[in-house]
Amino acid sequence: MSHGAHKIKSLAALLIAFVLVGCSTAPVSEPEISGRFNNACLPEAAIMAETLRKNGIDSKVIIIKSEKWSHAVTAYVYPTDSNQIWAWDSKYKSIKLQADWENNGSIANAWKTEMGVATQADQVGN
Repeated sequence: MSHGAHKIKSLAALLIAFVLVGCSTAPVSEPEISGRFNNACLPEAAIMAETLRKNGIDSKVIIIKSEKWSHAVTAYVYPTDSNQIWAWDSKYKSIKLQADWENNGSIANAWKTEMGVATQADQVGN
C-alpha cells in the first residue's frame, strides 16, 4: 500500500471512530483528527457524509469551486426532522446555512457567503 493510501486509510479509520459528538448539538468531528492532512477535504467530506447517513442524517458532499481553488464540504440536514441545513468541513466544522437542500449551487453559494469568499463573479451558475 502506498504511503498516501495508508494516510487516507488511517484518516478514514480515525474520522469514523470520532465523527459524531452527541445528539444535542450539530455533528462535528474530532478537531485533533480532521484537518491534519493536506488536500484531504474530499475524503474527509466523503467519510463524514457516509457516517452521517449511517446514523440516519441526510447528507451529501458538495464541491465548491472558484477560479483559483476548490473545496469539498459535507452538507446535511440536522435535526433530521427539520429543514435546517448545515455544512461541515475540517477547518470550520459545522456552520448553519440558509440554502435550498435540493440545489447544490445554493448550498455552495451559501457556504461561500458564510465564509466570506463569495464574489458576484464567483457565484455558482453565473
